[in-house]
Amino acid sequence: MAGFEQGFADTERAAAATVKSAGEVTKAARALERAAKTGSINAMRKAQAELDTAIGALNQEATNAGACWRFRPDDEENYMKENFAEELRAEAQRLGLRIHQRDEQLIASPSIVRVLPTARAVRIDRKQASTIRPSYLVSKLLEKQKGPSRANGRAILEAMYKSYQMLVGGLSPSHRLEAGQRQAVPLSSIYAALTLMPGTGREYSQTDFARDLYRLDTNGPVVTRRGSRIHFYGGRQSSISYVDRDGNIISYYNVAFTEAGNG
Repeated sequence: MAGFEQGFADTERAAAATVKSAGEVTKAARALERAAKTGSINAMRKAQAELDTAIGALNQEATNAGACWRFRPDDEENYMKENFAEELRAEAQRLGLRIHQRDEQLIASPSIVRVLPTARAVRIDRKQASTIRPSYLVSKLLEKQKGPSRANGRAILEAMYKSYQMLVGGLSPSHRLEAGQRQAVPLSSIYAALTLMPGTGREYSQTDFARDLYRLDTNGPVVTRRGSRIHFYGGRQSSISYVDRDGNIISYYNVAFTEAGNG
């Protein structure tokens, strides 16, 4: 069975043909209206014959349009589960967009795409979209990649700082990492603190967090409203990783904040 892109393309062409055929019906009906208005029997008979022909053609085009989408409901869900990501990545490659798969999510930096088979939709970052034709979806991801960032880096920085303040005094000595006078905290602990409320981990995945870390690291801001500066450090424990638009894996391990005046 052909993929979604082919199915959508076939349906689009058939729908366009149906629209054209509907125009012929309208044209014939208007001719019949004019003939009746002026009382021309011969013109009426000619227009009626043309209208009958046009309606027959329209019915056939409508039937063709309905037959173009060959996926049954179960087929649609299964295809989205098993094949949609692969087709989307292939279409992205054709159109010049790099999509990387990580932890069952698709990263087209800065966008993170999740496939939602039962909804016949995708979630791009936190917004659900039912417009899933691969070529259309890739075009929107390209627009977002080339457009200005609307990310609220300030909000995530302030939230991380609050979590850091709560955690730094509660870690056992074995989990404390000294970096000069800066006490570093595993970023996995920061993420856990940010997603304590039930369900927040589904809405804000670790990949979302990794993307926000990458944005802070590359574009800032790096200083909180109170003047505390963020610092990232390496480590040996589990990392939080992101894939940039070139396919490079960027890993983050620990974070520390220095208060204003402490370097």
